[in-house]
Amino acid sequence: VAISFRTVSAVWFGYQALAMLEKHSGVARRFLSVYPNIIIWHCMNHRLELSIGDAISEVARVNHFQSFMDKLYSLYSTSPKNKRELKECAQELDIQMNKIGRI
Repeated sequence: VAISFRTVSAVWFGYQALAMLEKHSGVARRFLSVYPNIIIWHCMNHRLELSIGDAISEVARVNHFQSFMDKLYSLYSTSPKNKRELKECAQELDIQMNKIGRI
């Protein structure tokens, strides 16, 4: 079924960010060359993620904390021995240990 964009009042579509917004040959650029009156905008969730990433890289303490947490996660998630020792420490301190994924 062919759709004529000239007769439709609103059409939404989404693609992976790079494929969508690539400067010279992205999907958005190709649509703009055929339909110059369309409005293109970046996914708000992805835009928020990129903004937070930029902010973290600009604030040294947050950046160091994120790096520390990533290293700590890697240390305990890849070693059965470290997992066991961490679990034993939690039992000795009478605290519950929760398993979380990478942040």
